[in-house]
Formats: sequence, C-alpha cells, structure tokens
Amino acid sequence: QASAAAVASALAKPHLSAAVIWQNPAREDPAARAELLAYTWFNGTRGDFRRLVDGFAPAAVQTRLADNLDRISISMQPGEIGRLMMDPYGFTQLPQSLGLGALVAEDPFVSTDGRFRLLFITPPAELAAGFGATDAWIKSVRNAAEGAVLSIDPATRIAIGGTPALNAELGTGLVSDMQLAALTTLLLVAALFWLVYRSWRPLLWLVAVLIFVLAATISFGGTLFGQLNVISLGFAAILLGLAAGYGLLLYQEYLSDPRQSAAAHQRAVGPSIAWASATTAGAFLMVGRSSLPGMTQLGVLVAAGIMISGAVMIAVYLAPLAGRTTPTAAPAQRGWRLQPSPRSAWVFTLAALVLSLGALAWKPPAIDAGTSSLGPRSSLARAAMDEIDREIGGQERALWLIVKGRNDTETGARLAQAQAVLKSAQEAGLLSSASLPSGLWPQPDNQDANREQAQRLAQLWPQARELGQATGFTGDSFELAEAVVTHLRDYGGMPGTAVPTAGGLNWLFKQFRARAGDTVLAAGRVRPAADADPGALHALAAQVAEIDGTYLAGWQLASRSLLATMRKDVQRVLIPMIAVLILLLALAYRRPGEILLSALTLGFSVLCLLGVMGLAGWSWNLMNIMALPLLLGVAVDYSIHVQLALQRHKGSMVEVHATVGRAIVLAGATTAIGFGSLGLASNAGLASLGLVCATGVAIACAVSVVLLPVWWRAMRHRTLAAHAN
Repeated sequence: QASAAAVASALAKPHLSAAVIWQNPAREDPAARAELLAYTWFNGTRGDFRRLVDGFAPAAVQTRLADNLDRISISMQPGEIGRLMMDPYGFTQLPQSLGLGALVAEDPFVSTDGRFRLLFITPPAELAAGFGATDAWIKSVRNAAEGAVLSIDPATRIAIGGTPALNAELGTGLVSDMQLAALTTLLLVAALFWLVYRSWRPLLWLVAVLIFVLAATISFGGTLFGQLNVISLGFAAILLGLAAGYGLLLYQEYLSDPRQSAAAHQRAVGPSIAWASATTAGAFLMVGRSSLPGMTQLGVLVAAGIMISGAVMIAVYLAPLAGRTTPTAAPAQRGWRLQPSPRSAWVFTLAALVLSLGALAWKPPAIDAGTSSLGPRSSLARAAMDEIDREIGGQERALWLIVKGRNDTETGARLAQAQAVLKSAQEAGLLSSASLPSGLWPQPDNQDANREQAQRLAQLWPQARELGQATGFTGDSFELAEAVVTHLRDYGGMPGTAVPTAGGLNWLFKQFRARAGDTVLAAGRVRPAADADPGALHALAAQVAEIDGTYLAGWQLASRSLLATMRKDVQRVLIPMIAVLILLLALAYRRPGEILLSALTLGFSVLCLLGVMGLAGWSWNLMNIMALPLLLGVAVDYSIHVQLALQRHKGSMVEVHATVGRAIVLAGATTAIGFGSLGLASNAGLASLGLVCATGVAIACAVSVVLLPVWWRAMRHRTLAAHAN
C-alpha cells in the first residue's frame, strides 16, 4: 500500500496524468463516501427517501438517538459500535432496494493478499496523438513510478497495461516491422541481383527506379487517403518484390540479345509486363473491398504501385543500360537448367497432388479464432493484463454490456431489461457474475420526486444535530451526517439530473456512464463461467441484442465475429477478384485454354500451399486469412509471363527457360523475399501473413516455371506439331 501511495503521488503531476486513482473512492475516501450515500438516497424511490426524512422529525430522531446510545453501551461487536458512533442518524443503513451495487462492493484495486495493486492513470489532456507520443508518455510514467518505489521497496515491480499501452506497443511495433521489412526487401533484392548478374550499373539503376516507384506510390496514397494505416504500410515490402520482378524480366530479356535496342526489348517483353501488372493490380484492387481499413488501403496501394512500377519499368529501365553495359554471365547462371523432362514434370504433378490431398485429409490447417494473432509475439502490456487477470480476475476474460438510450431514463430501463436476461444466464451457470451499475444509475423521475424532501431534510437537520449533542454524541458523530445533508440540499436545488462529479466519484461514474451528444451510454462487466460454451455466449449476445440499443461485447465474442467477417471478406474479395482475373486473362490470351491453365496453376498452387500448412502445423487466423486473395494477385503474374513467352517462342521450353524462366525464378525470389521479410515482424499476425504468402509465392513460381510449360505443350501439342511440320 505504501508503494502504491508513493507511485500515485509521483504521477499526480500535470505532464504525467490528468488523474490517478489508486484506491476505491467508495471505500477509502470519507468525502466521497458521504457524497455517494447522499446520491444513493436521493436517487432512490420516493417512499424510501421520505421514510429517511421522516426519521429526522424531532420526536423520531430523539428516539433513534437514545436507542443507538443504549445499543452502544451494551453491544459486544466493535463493528456495530463504530458504525453507530460514526453514523447515529442511520444514513449508512440503506434499504436493500438502494444497494450500491457490485461496482462499489468489489475492489478492483487490490488482490486478496494485498501484494498486488492497480493504479488507474488518466493521460494528460495535452498528450499528442500518435503511437510515438503515447509510447514516450508511457516511458515517462514507468520511470516516475520506478523512481517512487525505489526508496520504499526496491523489489517492487512496475508493469503497465491497458488500452493506451497495448495500442502504443502494437503501433510502434508495426511501424518498426514495416520499415524493417521494406529495408530488408530492398537489400535482399539488391544482393540477389548482384549474386546472379554481378553488374553494378543495372543494379544501381534498379534500386533507383524501385525507390522512385515507392515514393510515387506513397505520394499517391497520401493524396488519396490523407493518412496511411499502419497495416497498409506493409505494401512497401510487397511492392518492392513485385516491381523488382518486372525489372529482372526486362534485364534478362536484354541479356538474351544485347545487340538489340532497348525499344526492341521493350516491345518483346513489354506486353507481358503490361498484362501481368494490369491483372495483378486488378486482383489487388479487389482486396480494397475488405472490411478492414488496413487491408483496404494495402490493396489499393499495391494495385496503384504495381501499375506505376509496370509503366516505369517498361519506359525507363532499359534506356540507360542498352549499349552501355557489357553483360557477363555470372557463375550462378552457367549450367542453370530449369526444364525437366515431360515425364518428370507429370510425375511431380501427380506426386504433389497426391501428397497435398493426403496432407489435407490427414491434418488440414486449423482455424485460430483467438486474438493473439492481432498483437505482438512478445508484449509487456499484454503480460501485464494477463497478470491482472490472474491476480484480480476478469479483466481480459470479461464481456462488456453496452446500453445506449436517448436519456438516463431510457438507458436505465434498457439496463434493467438486460439485467434480467443476464440474471437468468447466471442462474443457468453460463455466467459467473454480472457487475451492472443498476444501483448507481441516475433515476431522473425519483430525483424529481425527492427534491422537496431533500429541502425539508436540510431544514430539519440543525435541530437534529442539537438533539444529538444533547443526547451525548459529539465530534466525529456529526461529520458524516453533516456532509450527507449538505450534498442532499445541493441536489435538491440542482436543475436536471444529479450525478456525483467530484474527485474519485467522478472517475467511478465515468467507468459505467457516458454521454455522447444526445445519447447516454451505460456499461457493465460480465464474467463468463470458466467452462462457458462459446456458442452459448454468442446465443446470449444475440438475446441481449434483442433489447433496443443493448449489446454484449468482448474479445471472446469479437474474435469469432472478426473471423466470420474475414470469411465474408474473403468471399467478397475472391469472387470479384476471380471475375476480374478471368476478364483480364481473356483479354490477354484470347483463348479459353490459356485461361483454364492459368486458373489451374493458381488452384494447384493453393492446394499445395494448404498441404504445406497442414504438415507444418500452421493455422488460419484473423490476419493471414487474407493471404489467399493476396496470393492470387501475385501468382497470376507468373502464369501470364510463362504462357505469353511460350506463345512468343512457339513452345520452345529451352528459350522460355533461358529468358523468362530465369527471370521469373528471380522475380519469384524477390516477391517471396518481400512477403518473407514480413515474417520477421514482431506482430504475430503480420509474421504469419508473411510466411504463408512467401510460401505460396514460392510454390506458385515453381509450378509456373517447371510444370506449366509441360501442361501448356500437352494442351497445344497438335498446334505445335503442325508448326513443326
């Protein structure tokens, strides 16, 4: 307790907090307790309050005081003696209908053994918006708190949790993750280019073009959205990988015949890049239909960036290189053979199909409906919240009842309806407790009816005090009653609804009551039973929602709802995406066979990915479920490049692999690097999204380069035979 008091004192400075509450004001603060008693009586029924005031009539109060004095003289219970000495007028003897409720009876500030204490800190009003400012403020709070307990008990441990700490930790971690992913992608792309080509001029020019594309896309996004979401910043790593792939395609085409002009190479591979960028951009644009703002921005930004990169690469990348760079075959290129025999390709196709189907039948990817994927893999704020849950209970597992109405009367009536529903659920064993503010909720009708009696009590009080002094009560015996009567007198003369606003009571009431414009909101905490069935909790939430303006919310419900929303999003994204892909593929190929092969390539790649996820024990979660539309948007690139190259080279696998094939392998590697760099993220969901997408891209690249040419030749064998003859 001494450490908690010292920390509260150290944090009670304008630059550190607007308020620090470290003990229950209804229990520990005499002034707050007096006002709370006055409010409770004034807020009660007309009959209860009138009986209290009638007890202050001279004859009634004299009898009461004499009886209390007799009880004090004969009682053997110290608690009763103390109560009668401090409250001889009976203000603390509330009728059952005026109970203060669980919010006051509970003590959310201290554990049972007293060794774990909570302080509730309100950030200063001048705290700047943004993760960085909040993170700096939290560090200042931690430093001040640790300094305060150092002289009292150096072993005291300080932990900071709560929504600001969680959001700051999540936001700063995500920003750092995105910056690291983009920088890592750029460096690895440059390293890969150097290992394969060993030429500085095209490498430096590629890096310059990539930086320009990234800057242009960020400028476009800032103009379009005004402010970029943290999640959407992941577009940078993805875009760098895709854009580098287009540059590699052009450079590999240039290496095939350096004697030709840049315009000739642009005409040869430009249509492939143009169609691929248009198709991929169209696919990513459909990701913009997601319900999640971050995914919406990510889809739009990648789509815009791909179109910019495709146009810029075609227009400018080869121009300063042609005729100035003498290409040399790096050791990595010599003897590089990508084309398997047709028989080997068909064997591999069948084996991959059987293994993937077998893996899915044996161990399909699980679905993780939890919220751990939304936060950092290692979180100090989350650890603090978990410790609060263990020591005091109900913080993380709690559900929240939210009730809204046009005024206190309407909100209070709906709160009473919800309380009846929750009481039935508690009796059925679904809930362990329901802490609702019903006993403290303002009752405007009762208050209006009690105003006259409150003024009457103020008039009766001076004589009642004199009688108390004459009976033998002195000193502290009148302090509580004096304060209660003063508050009741003020309430009686106050227009509108009376609500305590001073000190800790102001904080207490803000925990369950708020006003937003013309709406009054109420909040209550509901704790599910340890073995509560999730389906039953969802059914209870649906039952509560039948009351107008009433909702049951919490992570246990939100995670499942979010997953359901994500599933709907996948459908909302995938169906239009598939339609857009088919349309663009039709425009690119103008043959149904090639469209079917591209679809087959994507489907086969997804099947293999699911098999790998099952064998690796990966699960779908709230973040990586969007890997499916992202993967389709990226992987369709490869099938377009390969099939257009096969058409251009009359089905010659040797020529296709010597030019486009090698470039696609490198492009796939850069794209996988772009996604894979997200796997280094501290955010668990972002890391899982990066790993799933990187694996899917690698599979799609291998299928497009190794298997698709064999499938294409099998489909076009008659046409190829006719050309050969």
